Amino acid sequence: PVAVRTRSGVHHVDVLLDAGRTHDALTLAESLDRLAPRSAAVANRLGLVRAAVSDVEGARAAFARARSIDPRDASPVINLARMERSRGALAEARTLLEQALAIDEAQGDAWLAYGVVLSELGPAHSAAARAAILRASRSLPDDAEPWAAQGALDLQEAKWADAIESFREAIRRAPNHAGARANLGVALAQ
Repeated sequence: PVAVRTRSGVHHVDVLLDAGRTHDALTLAESLDRLAPRSAAVANRLGLVRAAVSDVEGARAAFARARSIDPRDASPVINLARMERSRGALAEARTLLEQALAIDEAQGDAWLAYGVVLSELGPAHSAAARAAILRASRSLPDDAEPWAAQGALDLQEAKWADAIESFREAIRRAPNHAGARANLGVALAQ
């Protein structure tokens, strides 16, 4: 029963986060953490929620705990990397994403985040960024994000036709993808 309630609760935390109800998600995640303190999934969600309410240190601690509970789960490492990227620490994010890929090289989210970080590190990393984003698109074939990331990289390199194609693919997968729609407009204006 605890395992079922935990899985259901983790899903509900995700629903609350998606709905923008971060404080309700935090209350539920903290309750789940008390119910299942040795659940890596719960600790990871608690980290996501704490990050959403700008509790950076609480998020880091929750991700670190999730990592210690299940060192074979790449998700908390990816989430730590995203936090590093958001604060501009690209070298640290890259290192964490390389660790995540060492844990699970089939993890599409890790490949996508790695490609984005490499693209932000500059033109010297462009080929590696493209390769990582391509791996992500193969792992996440129905996801718009790899296509949007590819389009952003195409924009950086002034490859307008490629950018247009990439953003159209992203929009085909997610018609309301705001970033892809805006960037498609930029590419079309060139």
